[in-house]
Amino acid sequence: MELEISRSARNDTLRRTPGYFSFLLRGWKGADESGETVWRFVLVAPADGSTYRLDDLGELLQFLSGETAQRASQPADQEQTKGQTP
Repeated sequence: MELEISRSARNDTLRRTPGYFSFLLRGWKGADESGETVWRFVLVAPADGSTYRLDDLGELLQFLSGETAQRASQPADQEQTKGQTP
């Protein structure tokens, strides 16, 4: 039970850290409708378990670009040192 409390506390901290985000990335080769080889991706946010399914590299890059743009507009955590991860 103690492990669950620690994990929950860590997840709450990550959710509240404006200048930081992380995802577990899984990628595999697949085929599109025409049979061409494409890469498929799944991102899982460890902070809350959200899952994002992306059909190709372009969607992955667009998603990550949107995530960074959204966080760029949030104020940086004043307690963090530049380049330091939580």
